[in-house]
Amino acid sequence: MDLQIINFSTKNNIKKIYVCKNHKGSNTMPAIKWNKVTNAQSYAIIFEDLNAKTNKGCNFIHLYIKYINKTINSIDKLKFDNKTIATLTNKLNTKNIIFGKNHSGFYGYFGPCNPHNYIHEYVFHIYALNNIINDNDDTVCSSSIFEDKYKNYIINKDSKKFNYIQEKKQEKKQK
Repeated sequence: MDLQIINFSTKNNIKKIYVCKNHKGSNTMPAIKWNKVTNAQSYAIIFEDLNAKTNKGCNFIHLYIKYINKTINSIDKLKFDNKTIATLTNKLNTKNIIFGKNHSGFYGYFGPCNPHNYIHEYVFHIYALNNIINDNDDTVCSSSIFEDKYKNYIINKDSKKFNYIQEKKQEKKQK
């Protein structure tokens, strides 16, 4: 499927624009592209942190898109501010895309926000599906649980892995 996360990282780290506001980022979802898959009826995307667990033992999900129309093969960069989040909460969109909830509790994208000074591994997954996910479940625990739940729907998949580490705060020099 050749998943592409456009201009998302430098050689060693995810770019600031795509990380959370607590890390002086812009909480912007990157542009995403992929090749269409023959016989796909829809696509789904999950972006997860493999090193962060929720209190339920799930990988921290930063983005869950449960439905992307089969005619689409790219999503533009999108800044997630309060207006965008309110629109997605009401599930109103004109792009034939349905966002699920991330583990921050809202619909849409929540940029990497690793609170520790060690590298976390983040993975974008895309799935070409032979059906449309039409259940009422707006959340997902991890890509592996998604793959198990929808194994009869998945006809192709791809993933891209990225690393992120919070920049260490500069200590002020004493005079």
